[in-house]
Amino acid sequence: MSEIQVEFKADSPLNKAEVTKEAESHLIKRRSGDVLVEVKVISVAEMQKLNLEFMHKDRPTDVLSFPLSEIPGENQRGKRHIGTITLCSDIIKSNAKTSGKTEREEFVFVLKHGIDHLLGIHHN
Repeated sequence: MSEIQVEFKADSPLNKAEVTKEAESHLIKRRSGDVLVEVKVISVAEMQKLNLEFMHKDRPTDVLSFPLSEIPGENQRGKRHIGTITLCSDIIKSNAKTSGKTEREEFVFVLKHGIDHLLGIHHN
């Protein structure tokens, strides 16, 4: 079974157990094997800083994925650490309003999108 480490630095429409359940379910669907994924819910200011530093865009975004595919190895529990997903709940909530989804639906959609990026699945 995969391990999901969740850290909240900002509010979220899902609690830790719900984030874990959704992430685990998506990893099973993607047949990832036993992996370790970090999920961090962060503020708009922190997301803007990360987006500028790593994507060279001076604005916040809903999700950034930081895959560790180039770094071999396992954690102490034998799981391959595939990376970290950072989610900005305030941006996700704003996007939900324009997409017609609930905040929870949009959060889950973006979480799965971030996991896909960690697994090497990218959109066009």
